[in-house]
Amino acid sequence: MQVRYEPWDYKNEIEDLWGVTITDGEFAGTSISFNSMDLKEDSQDLQLDYTVVKVAPGKEKSEISGPEFEKALSFIIQDILEKAIEHYGEDNTTKSGQ
Repeated sequence: MQVRYEPWDYKNEIEDLWGVTITDGEFAGTSISFNSMDLKEDSQDLQLDYTVVKVAPGKEKSEISGPEFEKALSFIIQDILEKAIEHYGEDNTTKSGQ
């Protein structure tokens, strides 16, 4: 499964939010705010706390919770983590090459 998405962030004096809006497929138009991600020390499990802040047109909020949505969300999280690891590696290469 591949899902296209656009990352977003919103910051003011009270809130510092970030998330994604799904831009294609069954859930296009759905926006998700990531509240927290926590990797448990004793396992490889990632615990994700998120909120659906905008539901795709023509969908009910109750429809944004099934296995297909979980697959889409899993793809997005995996993609974000891979990009973060790549970026971290580039930062370390640049710093060690100075």
